[in-house]
Amino acid sequence: MGAPVKDIVGERIADMGASSDGGTPMVGGVLRCVQAKGAGYAMATEEELATTAAVAKATGVLLDPVYSGKAAHGLIREMARDPGAWEGRRVL
Repeated sequence: MGAPVKDIVGERIADMGASSDGGTPMVGGVLRCVQAKGAGYAMATEEELATTAAVAKATGVLLDPVYSGKAAHGLIREMARDPGAWEGRRVL
């Protein structure tokens, strides 16, 4: 799954004129693909729904439980798993 996404992002980075020392787009250091589909399409777990509700309560941002809620849950899970890896990082 990650390779096609990285290819597309690499093309967009190159289109913007950004590249690494060798002229190859800097995808590896910019993009990290993580599987966060959960139970499947339109099937959110209680934990994913709780994350979606917590984000809404803390930020006022409403996430849908099918796409953005699962993505937020996956990101928060990854950040909790290895907090040191996220220090000083910019997350878009």
